[in-house]
Amino acid sequence: MRLVADSSSIISLYVGGVLDKLFLLAEVYTTDLIADELTEPSTEDLRQMGLKICSLSKAELNRTEQIVLQKPDLSLQDGSVIILAQSLVATVLADDKPLREFAQTQGLAVHGSLWVIEQLASQGQIDHSQVCTAIENMLNGGRRLPRREVQRIQKQYGC
Repeated sequence: MRLVADSSSIISLYVGGVLDKLFLLAEVYTTDLIADELTEPSTEDLRQMGLKICSLSKAELNRTEQIVLQKPDLSLQDGSVIILAQSLVATVLADDKPLREFAQTQGLAVHGSLWVIEQLASQGQIDHSQVCTAIENMLNGGRRLPRREVQRIQKQYGC
C-alpha cells in the first residue's frame, strides 16, 4: 500500500508517539512542500524513518495551483498531496477535513491518523494501552480528531 501523507497526519501521529510505526504499514510519501512546513520531526528524522519526499514537476505544480484556485480553503501544500496521490495511485493520509473531502471528490481513497492507530493495533504493532495513550496524547496535544470516531475507538479498546 502507498500512502501520501499531509502534515496534519504526520504531526498527529508524532504527537501520539506512533509515527515511527506508520512505516510498518505502507510505503509513505509526501511532497517537499509538506516536508518544508514541518519543524518537528525534522525532515532528516522523517527520511530516516522511511518517508519518501517527492518534488512535483512544473506541470504538477501548475495543477496544484489550479486546485487551490478551484478550492480556496485548500493550501498549496494540500493540493500537492492530491497531485502526488493521483500520480502514485496512492491513498491520501490526512486529518484535515477540507483536504479529506476534496480528495474523496477526486476519487482518491482517504484515511486519517485514527485509521493508522487501528491498523497498527489490528496488526499487533501496538497494544490496547498504546492505542489509548496515542489518542490521549493527540487530544492533549491539541490535535483535532473526529469526536465520534475517538469515542468509538476508546470504547473498543477500553480507554
